[in-house]
Amino acid sequence: MTNEEIQRLAAVYTDAIRDAVTSEEWAEIIKLNRASDDDSYDATHDFVDANNYLIEAYREVFGEYPRLDDDYTMAELAATVDYALEAFFK
Repeated sequence: MTNEEIQRLAAVYTDAIRDAVTSEEWAEIIKLNRASDDDSYDATHDFVDANNYLIEAYREVFGEYPRLDDDYTMAELAATVDYALEAFFK
């Protein structure tokens, strides 16, 4: 994936999570993520199964499900979550 594709996927993923939780839960996710010293911590998992939203976001953006047995794809998905955490979830 290009950087632009990762950013687009992260935005779709973020929108899906935001739609799945209440505004109070979203605020709590942001609060918990900001309070954590661990850059990879994602409080989203305390409220929803974020992995499912990531897979569905991938399908929405690329028209197919990601190959979860492919190390390259998994690295791209991890990069997407990292970008989402930095840009949208903190």
